[in-house]
Amino acid sequence: TATMPMVLKASGDEGQFEATAYAYGEGKDRHGDIILPGAFADCLERYKRLKSSPAMLWMHKPDVPIGVWTEIEEAETGLSAKGQLELSIYQAETAYNLLKQGGLSLSIGFTAYHADVYKKEGVRYFTKVDLLEISIVSTPASVGAVVHSVKTLADCESARDFESLVRDALGLSRRQAKQLTALAYPVLSGRDGDMTE
Repeated sequence: TATMPMVLKASGDEGQFEATAYAYGEGKDRHGDIILPGAFADCLERYKRLKSSPAMLWMHKPDVPIGVWTEIEEAETGLSAKGQLELSIYQAETAYNLLKQGGLSLSIGFTAYHADVYKKEGVRYFTKVDLLEISIVSTPASVGAVVHSVKTLADCESARDFESLVRDALGLSRRQAKQLTALAYPVLSGRDGDMTE
C-alpha cells in the first residue's frame, strides 16, 4: 500500500469529495516506494471498460466499505479521485467529520508484477500497478498529506444546494427535501429561500 497527499475540494452534496489519491513528484514515501506516471493507466482503462471501480475502504479493512469512487483518473500531477461517502455507515460518518477537520488522508492498495518493479539506490520504482482499493486512513505515509476543505451545510450558496444536500444526507424524497428547505433554509442562511424551478 502507499499513502499519499489528499486535497479535498468543496462539492455540491454532503458526503461527496474530490481528492488526490497519489501525487507525483513527492519523492519516495515512507515505504521507500515511488509509483511512476502512467503506472495506473492499464488498470483504470480496465475499470472503465467493466464499468467498475476500486473499493473505497476504511483503514484498508476489506470488510468495511464506506462509499464508492465515482470517478478516478490519472492526471499529470497524480491520481485524482471523486468519491461519495455512504453516511449511513458509522465509519463513513466518522470519516466525513474528520475530513472536515483535516484529520485524514488517502492510502492506495495495489499489486504489481516483478517485471513492473525495479530498485535503484534503495528506492522501489513501480512502472505498472493494479489498483485494488483506495482507503481513507488516519496515518499517511507522506508528511505532505493534508485536507484543505470539505462541503458543509454552511457552504450552501442557494436553497437548491441546501435541498440537494439534505435530500441525500437524510434520505428524503424530492418533495420532502423541498418542504424542509422551505422551512429551514431561510432560518439557517439568514435570507429568503428561492424555491423556483
